[in-house]
Amino acid sequence: MAALPYMQFYVADYLADTMHLTTEEHGAYLLLIFNYWQTGKPLPKARLARIARMTNERWTPVEQALSEFFADDGETWIHERIEQDLSIVKRMQNQRSKAGKASAKSRGKSTPKNTCSTPVATVEQQASNGKSTKSLTDTDTEVGSSSASTEISQGALASKLMRQSGCTSANPTHPDLLAALAEGVTPEVLAATAAEGIADGKTNPFRWAIQTARGRHADGAQPTPTGGTHGNHGTRSRNTGDPDDPNEPGISLAERSRRASLKRRQSEA
Repeated sequence: MAALPYMQFYVADYLADTMHLTTEEHGAYLLLIFNYWQTGKPLPKARLARIARMTNERWTPVEQALSEFFADDGETWIHERIEQDLSIVKRMQNQRSKAGKASAKSRGKSTPKNTCSTPVATVEQQASNGKSTKSLTDTDTEVGSSSASTEISQGALASKLMRQSGCTSANPTHPDLLAALAEGVTPEVLAATAAEGIADGKTNPFRWAIQTARGRHADGAQPTPTGGTHGNHGTRSRNTGDPDDPNEPGISLAERSRRASLKRRQSEA
């Protein structure tokens, strides 16, 4: 599947993973991932040097440095992150296509019968004759966009909640975030996990929160409680005068998480 003519490029993530590369290795790596995205499929090992615009002699040492970013199946190099992004793009394209077909079918059923003595071409006949079908096309676009934007709307909500938790680097269209939401991770869980990461001093709480939340979701685990009116489940009373109580009312989610983390560390010590 050929991907979109553009790709989302997250500079912070890229630099964090490639700070050890030389200038030459950076150039070769970018050419490889660009080709991967453009073709929509893994890179043939026999063409890696050619794709990177390098001679076989220069490619040999560069190959050793870049191999850590790909999975080698013997014949091709597979990039896990790009495969995830391509999967999201394909799913959104399929959603738009299905929504458009459903809209066209629904519109066809609701078209009133012609009672005039002279038959009038249907919308489908007008389209085949090259006549205007603007009203049908506009409807398809609106329905398709609405369906495809559901995932993006969830991403916006998750990003908003994560920023409220103190994670200022939250990105609503980040493919890893959208993948987590597609797997069933809720925006609230992502926000709570981000607050936990901030309290623990994670250098990249946004990325850590997504990876941790996805792992916990797969294992059926829950994020570390950060307080709230439902956190005690009626098992103990709340002491609103205790400054160390993570459930004290009036404090932010990040501060609740920090206090909870501090208590956890003290108990482990």
